[in-house]
Amino acid sequence: MKTLFLSAILFLTLITTQSYSQETEQKKGVEIPVGMESIKAGNAVIIVPKGTRVNDTGGLIALESINEYSARKFMEIEDRLSKIEAEQEELKKKIQGFTNK
Repeated sequence: MKTLFLSAILFLTLITTQSYSQETEQKKGVEIPVGMESIKAGNAVIIVPKGTRVNDTGGLIALESINEYSARKFMEIEDRLSKIEAEQEELKKKIQGFTNK
């Protein structure tokens, strides 16, 4: 009984020490490059481009592929550019209205 108790204490001490060392390593040792972010996926910390989508379905964690990420970002940029061009045309019409008066 005494050995079981000592074994349990030793086991709990080892688990606590291991989890503590993983947390401190993550906090101090990893430098995240510009344009990247760290995502906690399950027990792992993954460094991915900012805005990457993570799909978590029933314990299976799947990151968005680089092709999907690039296509989605490109489409977002095209949408923003279209809106900017529309606003620019609207401003041109307003300016022409002021100059024609």
